[in-house]
Amino acid sequence: MRKTTVIATKFYSKYGVTAVVDNLTDGWLSLNKTFTHVQSPDLMKWNTAKREYYLSVRNVLLCSKTSLAPDFYLEDLGYSTNGGKIKNLMGKYLDVQAMRTWLEEIARWQNRDTPYFLPAKDTGKLPGSCLIGFSFRLTPAPHLLMLSRAVEMPHKGGADLLLMSGIARIIEERMALSEPLGCTWMMDTAWVTSRTARLFLIYQYPREVRYKNEVFHKGMIEGWQKFFIDGQPLSFSTGRKMQQFFEQKKSGTLTRRMGAEQFYNKLKEVL
Repeated sequence: MRKTTVIATKFYSKYGVTAVVDNLTDGWLSLNKTFTHVQSPDLMKWNTAKREYYLSVRNVLLCSKTSLAPDFYLEDLGYSTNGGKIKNLMGKYLDVQAMRTWLEEIARWQNRDTPYFLPAKDTGKLPGSCLIGFSFRLTPAPHLLMLSRAVEMPHKGGADLLLMSGIARIIEERMALSEPLGCTWMMDTAWVTSRTARLFLIYQYPREVRYKNEVFHKGMIEGWQKFFIDGQPLSFSTGRKMQQFFEQKKSGTLTRRMGAEQFYNKLKEVL
């Protein structure tokens, strides 16, 4: 089990969350652990259509000293090993030509402290893309900023962080940076459901995870006990896939290939 090094985390209930960490893997862990401390009923709701609880936080700021995402892979989030999620994120969020131009611009003006912004691809739909875009500045220290409108944890947020790490590596290489590239992720809203929270339980297994919001925890743990610990069958495909993921984690047969290095390689192919 990975030990998290969190330099500082401040949770201000409905007003915001700030975490300062050594790397992006620790950042992902810190954000997921934040939800375990959410108790305010104002931050929880019941989705009747999906029959699951939602916990949400607003104004989230994650600051990482480096762009590294050590020992963290898409397979840890329940995604397959075929790399389909990498292609999906690149196609959904990135305009390749715009990113090429952006990389050229930040290299050309590398002695300036003006941030350069790269918007995410326009979805053409409301309320808009979950990812807003990226901004880079060189001084006083090289820094990459990622802006998000909405983030679902743990799986989608983890994939977004791996994408950020891959983009950061491209910048580090193109600009031959002599010092670590810091990363900051700003989120308007982040949330987790009583269903997807089980992915974090699988990641932490056999370590116990306890949510302080008793109603949310009860809704999450009942299904966990019934379908994962007791092994009762699930009728829908995503649930069965999650059960298979859990069995692989327990047995030590989980294949872990798709990490930040693979994101970097895919980006390098097109950029």
